[in-house]
Amino acid sequence: MTASSIDRVARQDLSNLLKRHPLPELRGMRILITGGTGFLGRWLLTAIAQLNEVGNALEVVLTTRDPDRARRTIPWLDNATWASLVACDLSRDTLPHGRFDAVIHGAADTSASAASHPVTLLESIVEGSRKVLRRAANDQCRHVLMISSGAVYLPQEPGRRSLCEDAPCGGNPQYGANAYGLGKCAMEALAIAHADTFGLPVAIARCFAFVGGGLPLNAHFAIGNFIRDALAGGPIVVAGSGTAIRSYLYAADLAVWLLSILVRAPARAVYNVGSDQPIHIGALATSVRDLLAPEAQVVIEDRTRSEARPCYLPSIHVARRELGLDVWTPLETAIRRTAEAAAAQRAPWASLSQDRGTSCPGQTPSPDA
Repeated sequence: MTASSIDRVARQDLSNLLKRHPLPELRGMRILITGGTGFLGRWLLTAIAQLNEVGNALEVVLTTRDPDRARRTIPWLDNATWASLVACDLSRDTLPHGRFDAVIHGAADTSASAASHPVTLLESIVEGSRKVLRRAANDQCRHVLMISSGAVYLPQEPGRRSLCEDAPCGGNPQYGANAYGLGKCAMEALAIAHADTFGLPVAIARCFAFVGGGLPLNAHFAIGNFIRDALAGGPIVVAGSGTAIRSYLYAADLAVWLLSILVRAPARAVYNVGSDQPIHIGALATSVRDLLAPEAQVVIEDRTRSEARPCYLPSIHVARRELGLDVWTPLETAIRRTAEAAAAQRAPWASLSQDRGTSCPGQTPSPDA
């Protein structure tokens, strides 16, 4: 996807959302965002850009392991006088100098390749989190948001429709390969320990699955794969049985949710972040087909394999009740807007659709911060 098409759609949608859900508490803050140049971070930055368009005077310092790649991905950052891009690998580098009013810690590798190196992944999540939390405590930050994941939960018990914040989390030997989820559990424990020990005003956002411009269409994200296939004219391939249950929150909603949690959540609060509107993967593929490529065929391959999470669905009752957050953008609109943002990608969709090895509905996206 070209940067201009993604950012044009994001700015339009965030401008409309922020008119209805302004965040005056953010005015004048200096914010540190770690890992702020991936999918999630890009939408956060665009939301902040829109807030600054109306005089909120926010300053942001972004850390990234690869500034050159970040500039290619988000070229408008070079002209954003309110944003500073700093090369920083949290596993070995020190954080940028200066004091911060708020911190959003989202740095973590959610790629399929990272999962194949669980020791490195766990160490990087824990060490990066420790470093960020200690710095926030030293700076006496007023607001700290730790980006966690629905991957911290154990798979739902039979008959349990959605995951509440008090659902079982942590290490079960049966699921010990989930290094990303276990790392996020450790991150949450560190965050609560810093809140208890240093009085740090920490909130935790457990992110589920999302859709929006910039979501990789050729990676391990089922909804992105389906949009890719539809833009190529089909067929739209479902690798599994199509019976797994998922939900998707639009990225513009996500950005406003996260900024709202940052400034409005009480200390030690934990919120699920996602949509509570379930859809079977097979029905999702059909919906994408109907919206984007009505003549395309949907193919259910039904490969024989175990489904680690037959249902991955958050309850958002707490966020809705305490912070007034909701699923503001219908899934159909989110799919159309994601496809619109993707339509200008240079690579031919037909060639992309030939690589179907990653079309894996059983692997729902964690936030690529």
